[in-house]
Amino acid sequence: MKVHRRTCWPCLGLLAISANLAACGTDGSGLQGTQSAGAGAGSTNMQRVAGATYRVPVPDSLSAWASYPVEEVEFERSGSRVQIRYPFPRWLSGDSENIELEGVAPAGADGFDVTADQGSGRCTRTGSRFECLETLPGLEIDRDKARDRMVDAGLAAMEVEQRLEVTRIFEADPIGILEFELER
Repeated sequence: MKVHRRTCWPCLGLLAISANLAACGTDGSGLQGTQSAGAGAGSTNMQRVAGATYRVPVPDSLSAWASYPVEEVEFERSGSRVQIRYPFPRWLSGDSENIELEGVAPAGADGFDVTADQGSGRCTRTGSRFECLETLPGLEIDRDKARDRMVDAGLAAMEVEQRLEVTRIFEADPIGILEFELER
């Protein structure tokens, strides 16, 4: 049994080790997070995410412009049910639209399917790193708004042109990859 060296002050008074681990947010998969107040075993487990990006598969000549930072990703586990929520990059789509991926990932699973209102995908996990390959045909794309957002952000004309080419490719074939890592 792996011993976590994180101090959980509210847990110190509990008698059973299993109760201690459940209160501190261990879900049995080796991933840790913070449970909702008053939560017990099998409850919702929200985990912090770092370094999230959205990448569009493109020819090598465009790869420098095909990655977009994702400001906030929420990863939540409730038993084997998983939800991943994030705002889709506006430089790519033009409008702000939230993506909510849902799937079933048994503890320790290295891969699981997800669905969203805009499409579907498959997430794979390596340690605490996730890659979600998504197909989002239901996502609205507005290239004019995407251009305006990039210009407003002060991007150089050449970068705007290259990123709009990435948007054109994505609009024709709405496949992208959300990458993120869970904080430990």
